[in-house]
Amino acid sequence: MRSIPVPLATASAAGMATPCAYRAAERRWRQCSASDPAVIDFERAAEDDRVFQLPVPDGVPAWLQGAQVFGVRGADGFRFVRCPFSAAEELRWTRAALCEWAEPPNESNLQAHHGPVTGLFDSHVRCGSRPSLLASLSWVTLGYHYQWTSRQYEARRRSVFPPELAGLAADLARVAGFRLRAEAAIVNYYGAKSTMGE
Repeated sequence: MRSIPVPLATASAAGMATPCAYRAAERRWRQCSASDPAVIDFERAAEDDRVFQLPVPDGVPAWLQGAQVFGVRGADGFRFVRCPFSAAEELRWTRAALCEWAEPPNESNLQAHHGPVTGLFDSHVRCGSRPSLLASLSWVTLGYHYQWTSRQYEARRRSVFPPELAGLAADLARVAGFRLRAEAAIVNYYGAKSTMGE
């Protein structure tokens, strides 16, 4: 597992990280190495007094009972969950993201130019080495659909939130010590060479 830098971004007066703070933290992340003292290596959490481990709560599903949950001093609410996803579970969620969640009535970045696109992944497989629309898929909204122009969710624009994903979100929140009822999600898709924000 790669070391994970956890830059504690500066906050605006409203208490939320500012876009400039995010960009500064991202630039710092790209430049840092595992030897940088700002990097928190959760593989060596016991050696770092900025990190503390939390117990896994009773009653979590069996697949999460072996999880490790860490917090960072000075970053209230931050949790790092080392999760015991099996390879089969990783493939299951990847398949859902490509074959189920990318389908209408969920909304995607492709709709503005292509309308609702169905069978995106199957079409990609049939294309073989030819380019397909899948390479242009950047995001999909689930449940309440985020309106990028107005930067808000509208009650009238929603689809059914995937129940299995809602269960996964609730389970992960519970192991981290929180309660969550997921009603909206933005699923981001990245190519092998792309990074967040590009």
